Amino acid sequence: ACLENLAEEFKAFAQARQWYSQIRYLDRSGQELVRINYKSGHAYIVDDARLQNKKHRDYFQRGIVLGPGQSFLSPFDLNIENKRIQVPFEPTLRLAAPVYEQEAQEPAGIVVLNYDGRRMLNLMAASEDLTNKHLLFLTHEGYWMRGLNAQDEWGHVVPSREKSRFQPQFPQEWARINDRPEG
Repeated sequence: ACLENLAEEFKAFAQARQWYSQIRYLDRSGQELVRINYKSGHAYIVDDARLQNKKHRDYFQRGIVLGPGQSFLSPFDLNIENKRIQVPFEPTLRLAAPVYEQEAQEPAGIVVLNYDGRRMLNLMAASEDLTNKHLLFLTHEGYWMRGLNAQDEWGHVVPSREKSRFQPQFPQEWARINDRPEG
């Protein structure tokens, strides 16, 4: 009953916010106990049979070792389901925070919010329409997250695109970016 109540709370939150493609509670072993998916304006509770173990994912490994009140924000990447990158791509940022029971020394699990990164990329596109300028978005290593060609994007997570970077196309600009501490 407790997990059912939590699922209903997460579902109401996801429906109200509409920013999160997933909201999850994972136990200490990385097993999803509750997952809410938000898609096409509708939040729904994922059936138990479709819940996954995420113990090998960085957001779980980094989140489960945090102390009370701490959180982990993942790098911007693509959503993965059943060990495969979802297609069409779902750009995602994950916020993970441990859940502690009263006076417990170790977390009972973690809560993970998947922010739908398409919202941010859509805002960039809308800004382009207003400014008549093409906005580019890079990782700190120079991989395209939003570039001149969609086929070059997400090379830091899509193996077939790993050679697509900003530097070879714009070496002088990349040198200037790297010479500044703020990027």
